[in-house]
Formats: sequence, structure tokens, C-alpha cells
Amino acid sequence: MANPGFGEDSALRIRAARGAALLIPALLLAACGTTKIEVAAVPVDSGKFGALLVSSEGEQLLPVVTRDASGQATAVTGALWMDGNGNSAYVDLDPLTGLPTRTVFGDFVLLFSNWSADHTTADVARIYGPTGYVEVMRGVRVGEGDTATAGKLTSAATCLPNCPSTKQTVAELLKVAGLGLSIGTCGVAGAVSWGAMLLPCSGVVVSAAKMVSGDESWLNAPLSRAAGFLKAVDILQCVSGDASGCLSLELDTAASQLEKEAATVDKYPELVQAAEDRMMNGALPGGVLSGSPPACIQSYECTPGAYLPCLAGGTRQCGQDCTWPECPSATSGGTCSVNAGDGDSVCQALVENVQSQCAAKGGKILSWSPDKATCVKGYKCWATSCPCLMSCSTTCGNDLTCVQSCMTKAGKDTQAEATKCAACTLPQVQAQCQTGG
Repeated sequence: MANPGFGEDSALRIRAARGAALLIPALLLAACGTTKIEVAAVPVDSGKFGALLVSSEGEQLLPVVTRDASGQATAVTGALWMDGNGNSAYVDLDPLTGLPTRTVFGDFVLLFSNWSADHTTADVARIYGPTGYVEVMRGVRVGEGDTATAGKLTSAATCLPNCPSTKQTVAELLKVAGLGLSIGTCGVAGAVSWGAMLLPCSGVVVSAAKMVSGDESWLNAPLSRAAGFLKAVDILQCVSGDASGCLSLELDTAASQLEKEAATVDKYPELVQAAEDRMMNGALPGGVLSGSPPACIQSYECTPGAYLPCLAGGTRQCGQDCTWPECPSATSGGTCSVNAGDGDSVCQALVENVQSQCAAKGGKILSWSPDKATCVKGYKCWATSCPCLMSCSTTCGNDLTCVQSCMTKAGKDTQAEATKCAACTLPQVQAQCQTGG
């Protein structure tokens, strides 16, 4: 769902600015040989998501929750993972056990049922809609010890729904989501020969969530530092300085992605029903019920022929090897250019976005810091001081490796441009929003 107040073109330029804001400190660290991935978390106090865990490389983990009449998150029913390259995976979780019941990844769907008493094995159905493929596997060993832990997560091992603090609530939500997502993706990947499902578990946020328990601190970034970290890299656009009040394009993107995952399942009701019927009848053996998987099942990232929009404009098409190619390069003839005049429209869109968020909370804007003029000044500085870095970050989003490759192809020195950008003001706006009278 798009934010009110600006169109697709402005949204792309805003994301470009945010991508550059995230990449500049990372590039400066890389130049010093001290690159470090950081993670931080913020609570989400309303809606379908209970929290947001982000890494400085653009990975995100969001628990889908149920809430009581007061809005308190009471249980985790799903986990959504996204990275900065357009990949995503969603896992439905049993709110009583934390175990996966369904995983959606591209046009693939996995169903889980008949978990063993020790939560280490389950029947698994694998569905690939485009080819009508349905396969049921009996007694698949999933996740080793992780699944046994997951089976206890909503009983004595967790404080939900009555945790003593917001910090611990967020930790518990993300712990349940991180462990459940891990089981529903990489935990089953080897058993069902599904190589691409290792994607979420090769990153940072799922591992970070699994490591958190009780009052332990977050990997590299305690929760108390979350607001400052997020503000520093501009991953979230906050209406106020309160981390729990942060709303962002990321949450809108996540909500849209959740709808897309649900639509994938809805496209193939007959295949899902056939798999469920076979799984419910334990007297029938497993095996392939219909169709065939894609030839590249071991390296599946996307369905061949599918399209994904690129930040700099245009699209990329999923190849016959089931992987995404790089987006079209924003460089030409060894030079890069960014229109410094776009700053006014980009910053105005940010202003309108913050205004709409404040209005949605029934509040009013008291003051701006930084204001639109500061934002425009920062955008112009970036566009003139380090245009190639800004252009490459537009193409690559939060992918540092992609940016460095883009700069190399353009014949530009990454460290030199990053240093110039570091002297510029971030192109952002923030406001103090007064609510509650």
C-alpha cells in the first residue's frame, strides 16, 4: 500500500536517498577495514506486525501477531523476512507451539502437519503452482533441536502475553518469529532438497532473533539504542523521537508483501486442497501427486519470467536459472548524474508523508527538525558532491557489494565519493507530533 501524498516516482527517489544514507557510513567503515553489520529493533504498537528487526544491510524480520482488546500483542501467528534485493519469505506459525504450518517463497508453498511429540519430524507437502506440482513427504526430520525448542516457546519458555516490559515483549516476539522462520525455511531445506530456502538463514536478522532470550541484549545493538541507530541510518522515517511511534515505508512494504504471499496461496486452491487431503490421510503413502518442480529447484529464488521493479527505474526479469539478475546500470560512459533539482519534490513528499502519519494519529505538527529546507540542502549536496555514489545507491538499494561494483564499472573511487557525501546533511525531515490533546 503506497503512502498518501506522493506517487511512485517520488517514492523511488525517497528510497534512493535512504539507500545512500545507509550506505555512506557503511562505505566509510569499509574504507577503514572495520565494516560491521548492526541490528536494531523497535516495537510496533498497532496493526498486524508486533515489532521490526532490521540490519544495516537492509534485512528485516517482522512478527505477525494477534492483539487483545487493549492492543497488546498476545501471540505470534507468522513471520515475514525481507532483504534489500527484493527476496522475501513468509511462514505461518501455530500460535500454541511456534511451529510452522505453511511457508510461502515465490511461487512455492510448503505445508506442515502431523508433527511428532518431540517436534522434530513432520509431514511436509511441497507445491509449485506454475507447473501444478504437488509432493507429500512423510516423517521429514526438520530443524533438529530447534523444533523441540519451538514447541515450548508459547508455554513456560516465554512470557507472552504478559511480559514485564516493552523490551522483553519485543525480544519474545522476535525470538518466536526468528526461530519459527528458521525452521520453516532452512530447517527443512536439506530434507526436501530446496536450496534457495537457505536465503533467510544466511543473513543476520533471523540469527539475531534466535539468539535473544529473556533480558539479553541484541546482537551489536541493545534495544535501548534502537531509536538512535535507526535514526542514524534512516531506515525508518519517524514522526517523533519515540522509537515505538515509528511508522515507515518499510511497514507499508511489509504489509504489501504479506498480501502478495497470501495471494500466492489463493491462486492454487486445488493444489493446496489435494496436498492437505493426502496429508490428513495417514494410511496413504507420500510421493508426487501431480506435475513437476522447476528444473532449478535447488537454486530457486524466483519463478522464471517474473518481473521485479528496480529502484532506479525499469525492471529485472527472473532468468531461466530461477535467479534475479542485477538491475540495469545507472551509469553510462563512465559518468553518473543525479538531478539536484529533484530535492524539492523528494523533500516535499517526505514532509507530506510525515504530516499524514501525524494526522492519522489524531495529532498536530509542533515543529520540524530537520525541516524541508535542510532536507533540500542535503539532497543538493549529495547530488553535486557525490553523484555517482548516489546514482549507484539508487540502482542497488542497500546492497553494499552491488554499489562497490557499480562504482568500479563507472571508474569512480568509492572511498573518495563516500568521504564527500559524509560532509553533507542527510536529506530527511522529522517533526514533533503532539497527540492526545
